[in-house]
Amino acid sequence: MSNYDWDSHNRQAMLEGRQILERTTASLARSNQIAIDTENTGTEILTELDSQREALLRTSERLDNANDGLSASGFAYDLPSMKKNLQRPKIPSNNNWFITDMEKSKK
Repeated sequence: MSNYDWDSHNRQAMLEGRQILERTTASLARSNQIAIDTENTGTEILTELDSQREALLRTSERLDNANDGLSASGFAYDLPSMKKNLQRPKIPSNNNWFITDMEKSKK
C-alpha cells in the first residue's frame, strides 16, 4: 500500500471539524444576541404603545366630558357631520383638472 499518513489526515479532519464547530458556535451566539435585542425592542415598542393608548383614552374621556358640557349648555356639535365636511376634496379623474378658469374661457 501507499505511505498515506492517516494521523495527518485525521488531525486535519479534526481541525476542520473544530473550525466548523467554532464558526457555528459564533453564529449561534450572534443569532441569540439578535433575538435578545429584538425582544428588547419589541418590549420598548409595546410599552410606548401602551402609554400612547392610555393618553388617547384620557383624551377621549376629556373630549366626551367637553361634549357633554357643550350639550348641556346648548352648544353641542354633530361630530360625524363635521368630519364628513372636513374630508379631502376629490381630484377629477380627467387630466385637465389643472386648467384654470381663464384658460377654459379662451377655448
